[in-house]
Amino acid sequence: MGATFKICSCYAAILVASSALAFSPSALNTNIRATTSTSALFATANDNDNVAVAITNNDDIDSRLRRHLVLSLLATVSASAVPFAADATTTTTTSNVETSSLTSAAEVVKLLKPPLDQREYETYELPNGLKVLLCSDPTSTSAAVGMNVHVGACSDPVEIPGLAHFCEHMLFLGTEKYPEEDSFAKFLSANGGYNNAFTDSEKTVYFFEVDGSIDKRFSEALLRFGSFFSGPLFTESATGRELNAIDSENAKNLQNDIFRLYELEKDRVNSDHPFSKFFTGNKKTLLEGTKRQGINLRNELVKFYESYYSSNQMSLAVVAPQSLPQLRKYVSDAFGDIPNRQIKPPEDKWA
Repeated sequence: MGATFKICSCYAAILVASSALAFSPSALNTNIRATTSTSALFATANDNDNVAVAITNNDDIDSRLRRHLVLSLLATVSASAVPFAADATTTTTTSNVETSSLTSAAEVVKLLKPPLDQREYETYELPNGLKVLLCSDPTSTSAAVGMNVHVGACSDPVEIPGLAHFCEHMLFLGTEKYPEEDSFAKFLSANGGYNNAFTDSEKTVYFFEVDGSIDKRFSEALLRFGSFFSGPLFTESATGRELNAIDSENAKNLQNDIFRLYELEKDRVNSDHPFSKFFTGNKKTLLEGTKRQGINLRNELVKFYESYYSSNQMSLAVVAPQSLPQLRKYVSDAFGDIPNRQIKPPEDKWA
């Protein structure tokens, strides 16, 4: 039994497909083909969180391709239902097919890449269950990284609409290892990079780009990013202030026809299905509503994070100029301590 995934520069269709394929036996023996444009992703994302800002006239082609590739890889590794080897140390290349060594010869993950693609790829699984897909591209000086957490707004508590989205915002506002708020964004800005994230119905995706030409700089970026998923602070002060950002984002969406159509679609689905929930959240749902119900918002944030953010429900994609052995070490150092809470896929509760 095996799974085959095609590496594509356009990631929109793959990202959409991964929602249906992720953690599902039907993902086996499947070739994923991208057929829609990049703009489709930004047009249909239910929480763009200003993601579209990343595509600007000043965006250089290399940066754009790097971002496309890392999200394509992220969707690919997230879609795989085949368990990766815990310690995949070798990758054999045959023509344009790369096969990662796995614990069982019957279980093979094959990455099909274009014949002219000279980049090296590797898939494996960390001991804590985190699925990883690496891409070594020595021709580039920039690096891009994406993390897919398999939980989204469909898992919001009924009494707190928007909690998954709020959790996404809060992870950027200080961790145990790097307690300063917005320190990650400042670090990236000082090193030619940026970061963003979005909350979808069944997944939350975090990604960043940074100058990868200096090993120490890139490894520190990974360490900072990895701390999001091992020790966020969720401070009381940041919790209160970030509500304003959530409320402003929702107010902006009210003037967007795409979001209006999206809410009409949600309004017409079965009201008992979690897709009908209000995903973005605002002060009314996150502040006024919780106070009225006697709910401590910070406690609920921590509870949500600990209930769903587990390494066995996460997938990581990395594209960088470093060699695959270097990247493996950096990934192990940065993401090896993410706790594995042995969480089952969240859709098991309602699908």
